[in-house]
Amino acid sequence: MRAMVLTEIHQPLQLVESPDPLPRPDEVRLKVETCGVCRTDLHVVDGELPEVRPPVVPGHEVVGRIDMVADAVEGFALGDRVGPPPAPLDAAILFAPDGALVPQALRAVRKGGRVVCGGIHMSDIPSFPYAWLWEERQLMSVANLTRADAAEFFALAGKARVVTSTTPYPLEQANRALSDLRAGRIHGAAVLVC
Repeated sequence: MRAMVLTEIHQPLQLVESPDPLPRPDEVRLKVETCGVCRTDLHVVDGELPEVRPPVVPGHEVVGRIDMVADAVEGFALGDRVGPPPAPLDAAILFAPDGALVPQALRAVRKGGRVVCGGIHMSDIPSFPYAWLWEERQLMSVANLTRADAAEFFALAGKARVVTSTTPYPLEQANRALSDLRAGRIHGAAVLVC
């Protein structure tokens, strides 16, 4: 397995090769095809999330295909494509612990859309214009999400007709992608192609 690893806060990511991980009895293993590069990754690299301790592999916006299914897993098969479209949205579920994503998610949902904060912890939500909440948009949190919730969500996501705009970078250029994101040089979403 190849990964770009943060070994020290405020330092460039390092390309590391290690043995492929094995899934636990209730897990699947993914072969990552692309991974989005977002501001949460900058917060990780810059040491702004106190729960994150190096070494860590930044990146949570993953799209890939299942290449191993453990015995206790049901409802998934080898080759299944998994991974949440960016916009336009009827609803958005945030799993990242970064409160700064909440206003962005509100801007991405339609009138009457819903933003659900699904994480156990989230940093403070910054101030945002009321217009981003107006028109019956909803902001809510949940106590916990189940595997059934995730399976239902992915089934719906697979049927959505979403047009995305991405800027691809080879995995080895993850530091350049972070730099371009920080400087605002990216159109659409930055993704690492693995």
